[in-house]
Amino acid sequence: MPGGSRSQIFRANALFKRVLDPERMQANARAAKFVQRQRIADASSIFWALITTLGSQSTQYISDVLRMLNCQRGWSLRYKPFWNRLAKPAFARFMRETFQQLCSELVVRVLRKDAKAIASFSDIFIDDGCSLGLADGLQQVFPGRFTRLKPAAVYPSGEGRPIRGSRAG
Repeated sequence: MPGGSRSQIFRANALFKRVLDPERMQANARAAKFVQRQRIADASSIFWALITTLGSQSTQYISDVLRMLNCQRGWSLRYKPFWNRLAKPAFARFMRETFQQLCSELVVRVLRKDAKAIASFSDIFIDDGCSLGLADGLQQVFPGRFTRLKPAAVYPSGEGRPIRGSRAG
């Protein structure tokens, strides 16, 4: 593995560890009112059981997530209290806020990184197709809708409008 790729993996790993830190997730769960007092199953363990279950198997029932949680942690939690916690609107708020934080951290990193790369490009002009004319000798082969400047244009096969694209200036 090239050294650059390895350093990006380490940076991504550090980013995910920071955003998905169990203490930070617990604080987010408290802010969303998903967690009001400490229980055996904390917000982080429920989050990871849900993500692992959805990502690793066909999931039809909430009990699949509970089985994964019990398997991961060695617990024997019962279904009804688990379901009651997930049925609260606060759980949806907690998951939404966790996802938003993760996305905002990733987006900020990407945009910061790309800002340097974009500076090396010149302006990019979008071509709307009006300037897609052909050499005068090809007017009979590719007749087009442009009559004043370049009366010939290229059409995709079977279509009645010119090919559109972009070009760098």
